[in-house]
Amino acid sequence: YCRISGDKEEGKDTSIETQEKKGIDFANKLGKPYKLYYDIGISGTSYEKRDDFSRFITDIKNGIVKDIFAINQARLERDLDTWRMFAATVLNAGAKWYPNGNYYELEDTTNRMLANMLSLINEFHAQNTSDAVKVAFERNAKMGKVHGIRPYGIMSDENGYMIHEPNEIKVVKDIFKWSLEGIGAYTIAKKLNKSNVPTRYNKLNKSTRRKDADTGAVINHSNRKWWGTTVYGILKKKLYAGVHLWNGEEIDLPHLAIISKEDYYQVQENLKENKRTKSGKRPMYKYLLNGLLFCEECGHMYKGKRRLSDRRNQYICS
Repeated sequence: YCRISGDKEEGKDTSIETQEKKGIDFANKLGKPYKLYYDIGISGTSYEKRDDFSRFITDIKNGIVKDIFAINQARLERDLDTWRMFAATVLNAGAKWYPNGNYYELEDTTNRMLANMLSLINEFHAQNTSDAVKVAFERNAKMGKVHGIRPYGIMSDENGYMIHEPNEIKVVKDIFKWSLEGIGAYTIAKKLNKSNVPTRYNKLNKSTRRKDADTGAVINHSNRKWWGTTVYGILKKKLYAGVHLWNGEEIDLPHLAIISKEDYYQVQENLKENKRTKSGKRPMYKYLLNGLLFCEECGHMYKGKRRLSDRRNQYICS
């Protein structure tokens, strides 16, 4: 099982690739086949939001996984309830737990106590870090500094204050201009892709990774394109009208405004009129071609869905 909570500086956290390699090396050492589970960009404070962790636990319960490797206990959890659930699952299934490749006997009462204590430390570390980050974010936000992931079109100066990124802000201006002309977010995304306007991932030469639920394949999106949802998120951001929202509080940053507040509210009205209707409810069946068909226009998967309007089943771009 491999997990990382987000983009970390080199040396601040163990990369997914390192966790993966160590796990595979250990499986080869045991001479056993293996399954890989990934949760990328997700906190370890709970298990409900970790899709692969849920599959991982289910496979342990069903006896599919008998020997469990993670590079350390903190990869599995930063929450005592999650640890107790994991430990009970391992014991009930008769599986074995190998943190960093070293067998840890959970049947031993002293070992379980020590593991519980480590879990409490993991939980404290996660909560303490979260509290410190919240304080820093609030201070930076009220000062007009960049905090967290910077919005598209925004960069920081040498003192950390938000200013316009010259090339990206031109794209943002076009996006708002087109929206004011009544063009919808998905059509704007198509215009940007047709003009080969690079996304931030393209510019940084980064690749997103996700695991397909149907095939189990890890998919790299190195040539990530513009999506309607990405454009929609930009158009919703009040920062481009010179107002930064933080925990419900409005912070005036007029030097960042590229449109008037009146035009911003007009854009919000246009978004309501152009809002895409839902294409269908959640899949009811196991569609056999899921994970095998890809959209020629945007490169994303076709997914089987049942339309609400006429109750037909069909494959549509995700």
